[in-house]
Amino acid sequence: MNKANALNPDDIYALSLIPGIGNESLKKLVNSESSLSELISSPEDKLRLLVKGIRATSILALKNEMTAYQDEAKNRLSNYERRGIELISYWDENYPAYFKLIDDAPVFLYAKGNLKLLEERKCVAIVGTRECTDRGFSIALNLSRAFAKKDYCIVSGLALGIDTAAHEGALAENGPTIAVLVDVDKIYPTENKGLAESILEYGGLLLAENPPGTKVFGGLFVKRDRLQSALSLAVVPCETSINGGTMHTVRYSQEQNRLLLIPDFAEYQDYDFNSEQYAGIRQIMKSGQARIISKLDAPNIISKLLPKKMNQLEQFLLELKLKKDLFG
Repeated sequence: MNKANALNPDDIYALSLIPGIGNESLKKLVNSESSLSELISSPEDKLRLLVKGIRATSILALKNEMTAYQDEAKNRLSNYERRGIELISYWDENYPAYFKLIDDAPVFLYAKGNLKLLEERKCVAIVGTRECTDRGFSIALNLSRAFAKKDYCIVSGLALGIDTAAHEGALAENGPTIAVLVDVDKIYPTENKGLAESILEYGGLLLAENPPGTKVFGGLFVKRDRLQSALSLAVVPCETSINGGTMHTVRYSQEQNRLLLIPDFAEYQDYDFNSEQYAGIRQIMKSGQARIISKLDAPNIISKLLPKKMNQLEQFLLELKLKKDLFG
């Protein structure tokens, strides 16, 4: 982590280890621009005013046990470094700017690989079901390759099926790709460990908001989906059932004002339009929220659409910066 701040990066992480200090509380403590010694010496009523609802036990830990939490933070950070894991905080310069546009932006990110990709604005998320059809896999693979040829960074979730096709398509064109995961260290599914290694070998990035060793459960994949959309200017679902997890990413794309695009399945005469994998796509089409893209014209159409969307997001970022400068 690297950012001029009253609290140094290690101490920010140490504060996060105190039970009862969650993301919002931590943001308030850091944004107060108080040094650690100032926070420790602050009267309890001042801390309660600064962080409404802070627990009495958290205040006691801050005042009496901070040295222990600093030691624990130092040990964890050293361990991450040995394993090639970079910790990035909300206040670091290389924190993805678009993440700050979402309400529940993560305070910490854990990353392996090419951190320069966090600055990449030209990203497209290609997502879909794990249980894809063979034709769906080839559609996602070919779209990913087409975008990669036009220098787009491909974002996906390293799952089996469509996600695998998305990453493999980017790698086939020596293009950059970002895998947004639950845990960057314990790769899930294990079948894609080799793919994760290839992503790192060819200049890609593994990214998660959860610390290494986090127990994997379904809700974390839903949270992960919002980050895939947030990183990208456009989201392209290739196959999904009506109740599939991909529909969460679709919903986030609309909440985050991203482009929503779907392949033109009419181009594939042998496609099974009665398949469960197409049911979600049909529902998205009926909603009128998505734009259908041709397999040949997709990158060119995207190139025409994205500058306008990029300008909108950049304007939001400028407004966010102005608000921060004005109100802290």
